Amino acid sequence: MIKELFALVFDQSLNPQVLDIPAVSQSFATRSKAFTDSPEVLIGLCVIFFLLGLVMFLLYTRRKNIKYIPHGWVTDAKIIRSVLDLAIDQRSTFEMRFLEGHNRNRPLLRCAGIELKGNDLVLEANGVVNVAAEWVGNKVEAFFKVTVEHKFIYYAVSARIKDTQPYGSERVHIRLDSFEKLENRQKRSFLRISPPSELIMGGGFWYRTLPEEDVRNDASLWPRPDLVILPERLEQFSVQDISAGGTRVKIPSKAMQGWERKFAVGEHIFLLLSLLEPDDTKRLSFWLQCRVQNITVEYVTQDVTVGLQFLAWATVREGTGTTLEWLKLTSNFEVGQIANWVIKRHLEIFRERPEMLDI
Repeated sequence: MIKELFALVFDQSLNPQVLDIPAVSQSFATRSKAFTDSPEVLIGLCVIFFLLGLVMFLLYTRRKNIKYIPHGWVTDAKIIRSVLDLAIDQRSTFEMRFLEGHNRNRPLLRCAGIELKGNDLVLEANGVVNVAAEWVGNKVEAFFKVTVEHKFIYYAVSARIKDTQPYGSERVHIRLDSFEKLENRQKRSFLRISPPSELIMGGGFWYRTLPEEDVRNDASLWPRPDLVILPERLEQFSVQDISAGGTRVKIPSKAMQGWERKFAVGEHIFLLLSLLEPDDTKRLSFWLQCRVQNITVEYVTQDVTVGLQFLAWATVREGTGTTLEWLKLTSNFEVGQIANWVIKRHLEIFRERPEMLDI
């Protein structure tokens, strides 16, 4: 019965006796003629098509003129200037590195923001003895941070050196050409933590007597360290914080009694740090060549805190016991394994006590 119903429907729809084709055609022609004979209707249609075309054209040109700005970029000139003014007022440190030529292998230059000359930023670097002429025109990248409402905000800027001027003894003013953007990002060496003492499995600090270059590949031939960390037995210095690019160590004044030398910015020291990797319950040992970046002396106790920048690092070659294999830093002047260790500990601290972290 259903087949018969479908057959009936299809037969009627195609039956010329049921659907009067000539009548329908005549009616359509009559209505079309009446429609085209009305000028008001034609004008209305023209206006509608014109408006639709105008809207589409405006949308196209607007989309074409809008520039894509990646997330985290600051391109407004007024905001850029206010951020740099704040960094100068807060005496923020600008860590500058070269991006081109043989200067790429040069250690980071720690600079202070001095002033803005027009749209150019002037930085002052300390401990610079020789300023090469080819610095001018070199592209550099500088990282800095500012404090806003008790929290750090990190920025990076790329520019070319416009001019250099020696200023006093071992100081130079570096003028960076005006730039179009700030990037709201940080390098990994800015990510630093204050490691709990139970994660420091041991340490050594060489300052007064450094290992000679011909014995640096054999730890058994190194001189006795000036300071040591022996967990639960002796702690002659402590690790205040550590990052992929450096560390700060604190030395009590009593540990330095009898020392004839005092720390100076730019000097090299050697550092041994053994860090616990809780995931694998194993010890990671790093032999580090460092440069003294800054020195802080507490007024009352005369304890000294020394900021150190990593220059090179070594680990014991597997199966040798005391043979050291010296390795270069990454292109960002970091120790990759320490960077990974710091990131893991950072996440652990954040999960346990998020209020301890400001970044």
